[in-house]
Amino acid sequence: MLLLQPLQPALTEPPFTISDGVNLFWNTVQEFIKGIIERLPYLIVGGLIFLLAKGVKRVVNRVARRSHDSDLPTEVLPTNALDEKYMDGPDEPGENVRMKHPNRNADGKADLDKPSYS
Repeated sequence: MLLLQPLQPALTEPPFTISDGVNLFWNTVQEFIKGIIERLPYLIVGGLIFLLAKGVKRVVNRVARRSHDSDLPTEVLPTNALDEKYMDGPDEPGENVRMKHPNRNADGKADLDKPSYS
């Protein structure tokens, strides 16, 4: 039955005044500031770690950019000359390639001298 009763101030309590609201607000602000002060060392350390990581990232990127540019080969890389010489298309070997794999015979059957598994 307690939950069904309307919330009304007790008749013996004075009404809520502006000074009560100001005091409640000021107490809330004070508690918030105390919480910030208690956590301040953690906030400072976290901020310093963030700034340090950001600085390290900048330095690493700068060093990587410098070393990467100087390590690139300047000579012309070879083309696909071997593919052009020995291949007829992307997956077919050319006619000038000797085939020793038994499953690549022209008639499609393997040239094995062993009996099948049974």
